[in-house]
Amino acid sequence: MAFRLFAASAATGFGCGVGSLWRRVAAADSDAAATSSPATTQQQLDALDTPASVEPVKLVIVGGGYAGARTAYQLDSVYNITLIDTKNYYEATDELTSVINGPDDRVAERLEDLHALHRFYLKRARVITNRAVDVDEEHVILADGRRVPYDLLVLAPGEKRPYPFAATARTADVRAAEIKAYRTLLHRKDMHRIAVIGGGPRGCSFASTLSSICPDKDIHLFHSTGTLTPHFPYETRNRMEHTLDFNPCVTVHHNSVVTGVRYTNQPSAAVDSIHYVQRKWWHKIAGFFGRGPKQTTQERQEQLLDETSDAIEQRKAADPAAEKKRLSRHAKAAPAAASADGSLALEVDYEAMSAESESPYLDAKFSLDVSLREDTKKEVPSVLFQVYEGDNPKHTVERGKEIGTETVDDFDMVINCTGNIPNGAAFTNSEFLGPHLDHNGRFVVSKFCQLYGGPHMFCVGRSSSIDWVRSMGASDYQARVLFRNLLSVANLADNKAPNWMPTMSPVSQKSLTFPRLIVPMDELQALGSTAWTGSVTGPYAQKELTQDRQYFLAEMHKPVFYKTLDTAKVRRSVDGWMASAATDP
Repeated sequence: MAFRLFAASAATGFGCGVGSLWRRVAAADSDAAATSSPATTQQQLDALDTPASVEPVKLVIVGGGYAGARTAYQLDSVYNITLIDTKNYYEATDELTSVINGPDDRVAERLEDLHALHRFYLKRARVITNRAVDVDEEHVILADGRRVPYDLLVLAPGEKRPYPFAATARTADVRAAEIKAYRTLLHRKDMHRIAVIGGGPRGCSFASTLSSICPDKDIHLFHSTGTLTPHFPYETRNRMEHTLDFNPCVTVHHNSVVTGVRYTNQPSAAVDSIHYVQRKWWHKIAGFFGRGPKQTTQERQEQLLDETSDAIEQRKAADPAAEKKRLSRHAKAAPAAASADGSLALEVDYEAMSAESESPYLDAKFSLDVSLREDTKKEVPSVLFQVYEGDNPKHTVERGKEIGTETVDDFDMVINCTGNIPNGAAFTNSEFLGPHLDHNGRFVVSKFCQLYGGPHMFCVGRSSSIDWVRSMGASDYQARVLFRNLLSVANLADNKAPNWMPTMSPVSQKSLTFPRLIVPMDELQALGSTAWTGSVTGPYAQKELTQDRQYFLAEMHKPVFYKTLDTAKVRRSVDGWMASAATDP
């Protein structure tokens, strides 16, 4: 430009005006542009667009459980994230048992690790504290009528669990207060005889940890089949049976399906005459090496039955009218509803019991209606068979035929560890999402976690139809698969045809054969399994449990924020993929 200015000045003389000089230079520039190379292509113009002029790709995530929170955290620097959740925090639900039944001096620390505010671990994402009630082709509809637009949709609504395992409080402070109140209620001295329904990992862990922190309680564990934790590998199941059979504070009722719960304000005197064995330090040492109890479960059940029968006869002799009135009250009480699959819908308001010191439930005694089933426990396959064929957990979950019923009385508290209901069932009447649900209320997805017929819609976590044991470990596996796939979409090369499917990472069913789940049995012992080691027992299980806690909780409390990807490039990649993408058959 300086050279042209000098040349023009020399040609016209230094006496020319500045205005005419600039007009000559502008004319020369326009002539040069007219005779230059061909016009710029549309692709080059698109490349010149600044991110501010391009609409970012909107990724909406419904649900703030582990799968939803993990997905939002991992993709926060890639897409324009909107997280919709009914609460403003994430809760590590698998760690709840360790908080409720943990030592008093560690409750505050574990409560702090249990929750993480969405605003804390998300740097760019928008968080909407509301409930999603419906979805159409372009929007997520909230309970207050607002519509949130999306380009990509991730459904992670999770499951509805019995209290206190479900986080329903809107804020983390209220939820922490609920857990403290429930812990105080559970550890009361008058809450002596406890019923735990469900012999899965959560129920067994809850019964064992409660007995370790409160050895004066009498805990009864009811399970519908003859094998506890049937989805675990054989070695873990065997150690679980030994641990609970040895525990003098826990009575295991195998093949017992609880069909109803009734309560009365007239406590029975049956438990007053029963002597309970205190758990001593040498019991823990013997249990660590797998030694069985001196008194078997069947012998202890017979002892309790005999002592209870004696107490009933004593009450009849002392006051026949009062005993007859007590029995009639039990007969008129309405049992809790049971679903078709036998899972119990317990309708006792333990939240009110925890919050109110004068609650009428505190003096109540609960009775359980139990359906007795045939024993379906199978013989253990040989080691050679397990090596070559594998120990398939799906073949161990069977209920026998009903052979009778019984009523078990005088429980001070009932803890329901069954009956998880997928929150996807709330979309059953949705015209858009309803066809994507199976009969259990879970979203039917492909091996890439995609909804069929909707390649831009995904489902991860406990509401997906993938056959797996639902835990934080399996949810983490699905969230990582989805993260890799959506990141590959955002990084598609501009000069290549959008062929996403060959580059995707599918969910490997082999990785889900054994669950990645380790549960505490007390402060020194844990049991579980992982996909790469199978059974995990002994000191190694406690080490794995500590590592899992650090992995699941550390990043949420110490998040790492990454550089944001180019918005224009991500938009071009997603638009190109959407034009040709299809759901995997």
